[in-house]
Amino acid sequence: MYLEPDVHLGWRHRPGFYEFYSPFKHGNAVMTFDRNGSRRNILATSTVPAALWLFGCSFVEGFSLSNEETFAWDLASRFKGEYAVVNFGTAGYGTYQSLLLMKQKLQEQSALGLITPKWIGYLLNDFHEPRNTGAYSFMRLLSPPKGGKIPLLPYCKLDREGSLSCDYAAAEVIWSISWYSRVVALINEAYFTFTLRSRNQNGETVTGQLIKQMHELAQGANSRFGVILFALSAEKKANYERFLRGAGIEFVDCDREERLSPEFSLPDGHPNAAMNKLIAQCVDAYLRTSVISQAGGIR
Repeated sequence: MYLEPDVHLGWRHRPGFYEFYSPFKHGNAVMTFDRNGSRRNILATSTVPAALWLFGCSFVEGFSLSNEETFAWDLASRFKGEYAVVNFGTAGYGTYQSLLLMKQKLQEQSALGLITPKWIGYLLNDFHEPRNTGAYSFMRLLSPPKGGKIPLLPYCKLDREGSLSCDYAAAEVIWSISWYSRVVALINEAYFTFTLRSRNQNGETVTGQLIKQMHELAQGANSRFGVILFALSAEKKANYERFLRGAGIEFVDCDREERLSPEFSLPDGHPNAAMNKLIAQCVDAYLRTSVISQAGGIR
């Protein structure tokens, strides 16, 4: 497994080379993660400044795809000789974990006296709200098989004043005896659905506040920041577009109606290589028209 526990982030990439059979591709996938935890990308050893950073979940990471099939790789090939692209997308991450990782990487850059990124992008989709609030639906997915190591999930909620209050929770929501009894499993499900019901609330507000913190963090590092909208319901997309405009945060809509068709999607719903090319094309067009000046610099 290419993920390992992390006391601060919950989990992170384990550096190394991983080749495995991907049933979704009906072939082998090669996933390589560098020492800084980023997904291997074109120009990884180049002297070109690491100017463009990407954060998000497995859609950014490129789950079940080989290195060269990710949209980050394709985007880097489009900027070859201009900017390098660093892919910090991590499977299972929501906005809060992306924020924590972004803060960690910016601090590392500063401590080493390295140039901060010129632009930081975060891909937002429908899966991130329950991850950000530690909702039972996501905690249950994180719960390991019988006898497995229980991961910690960083999550946030709103306090009485409406400000973010963040903590860690163990994904321990499956009773061991429920593996042996259907009746106990149903009681288990009902118990945690009820006791954790408050975590289903305010997901949009919590996520919005976290995105604002990402924006402010980027500004503090003299980096541009933008949100990539992808795989959002029509209602959620409209709500986030309204929020982002009001907050003065740049965004680009890279969603496509055909993203769930077999031509552009893996059987589990993740974008396939063809869809990743379309995402790269969308982000490239946005960066060149809205972020990067004709002279080649960040506006």
